[in-house]
Amino acid sequence: MNTISKIEVNSFLALIILFCLTGNIEPVTAQNNIIKPKGNLELTSPGDIWPQIMTGSTFNEFWTYHFYLDNDLEITIVFSLANFGSLKSPVSGARASILGFDDRDYQVLREFPIDRLVQDENNYRIQMRPDRKIWFEGELPGNHKISFVTSKDGVDYDIKLELTNIQQGYKWGDGIFSIDGSRVGIVTHIPYARAHGTVRINNREQTVRGSAYMDHVFQDKITTRLFSDGFRFVHHSNQDEWEAGHFLGSDKRDEHNVIGYALSKNNGEVTLKKPVRLIRSESERVFGHSLPKNIRIEFDDGTNRTVERIRDRERFEMLQELGRLARRLARSYLRGEVVEFRGEARFISGKNDEPVRYNYFIVD
Repeated sequence: MNTISKIEVNSFLALIILFCLTGNIEPVTAQNNIIKPKGNLELTSPGDIWPQIMTGSTFNEFWTYHFYLDNDLEITIVFSLANFGSLKSPVSGARASILGFDDRDYQVLREFPIDRLVQDENNYRIQMRPDRKIWFEGELPGNHKISFVTSKDGVDYDIKLELTNIQQGYKWGDGIFSIDGSRVGIVTHIPYARAHGTVRINNREQTVRGSAYMDHVFQDKITTRLFSDGFRFVHHSNQDEWEAGHFLGSDKRDEHNVIGYALSKNNGEVTLKKPVRLIRSESERVFGHSLPKNIRIEFDDGTNRTVERIRDRERFEMLQELGRLARRLARSYLRGEVVEFRGEARFISGKNDEPVRYNYFIVD
């Protein structure tokens, strides 16, 4: 998710105080009216990669890449667009989490004015700013590259990754869900690919190989005003055997308030699974927050999948760069803070010896 850079804290704080004093905060309403896509499994097209929702007074859009690499190295890169309404000007951004690089973990965030965003239709490139090497490009599923080169807080980052053997992308129908009239899109552009390239942090560089996954979420309201939590799991064996699911809950109190879907490929056949219930159980404290140990997804065909967290590797808090007062006021305006967790998991039944990666967020 996007965050606020330190140089913007004073103006950000002033705006929040103004909005709190004048009462310019939308009323909280129950979210029960969910409309899911019509149809079934559909192939993505190359044009689905472009921004889908850069209009309106508020929006969020995310392209989230997960790289599962050799030697326990895991990288997540999130490219994003956000409009927080009158709170601040629209921005583009990028965040990288690097876990296990020389036995250390890193998080780095960059944010830019959205009017500097580059959309190069000839090369299928989306670049956060023309003078920064932060971009992804390539017409899917043929080829794809990712670049994340930046410096922050005295640390230099240079990540260049290329994808091969990219599997066809999918979506449920047109990929569009509705929650109380708010539009939410979920598209799985890369359910499985092979990844290779280099990762350099300061003067240390590694050549890396592994697998990759990427999905694309867009919504016409910010996350804290639509969802209570969200859950993603990815299991990669090879190009012919993989499974992934992405689910968003609009109200934890009602387990049926869930959107998203799961995809799996076995014996050359890709299957779409449509969720009807998201059950969170066995709560425990993780990095100071309460998280479910198990998440059970029940599907409309009567099947289910239960995922158990077994190793928690990362916590990221959306407002972590703000000072205490600015953060408290921001949480009030935004109706909470998005906190993300990432780590390893396993399937409770079947394939329980196969590696599964999880990504879970809460609005705290």
